Amino acid sequence: EIVQNKNEALKTALAYARLITTASPDSVVVAKLGAGWALDAPRHEAHSKLMNSKELRIAASGENAAEGIKSFNERRPPRWQNSKL
Repeated sequence: EIVQNKNEALKTALAYARLITTASPDSVVVAKLGAGWALDAPRHEAHSKLMNSKELRIAASGENAAEGIKSFNERRPPRWQNSKL
């Protein structure tokens, strides 16, 4: 997102920060890892590395993944556990 001035930048950054705090801690760790890889390699290489990473496999099979599905099916907010990654 492109913002026009410093005040808008802070407001926008805080809105994204609030959104990130609602996500699964495991997904935040994996997204941060993938973003870091994307800075150092072409996008397709970073994507491939992330999709084949042990971190993604652990996150996808972990208790937060199960909690996300369960909370969605039960129509309630998720109760995330601290990330084990």
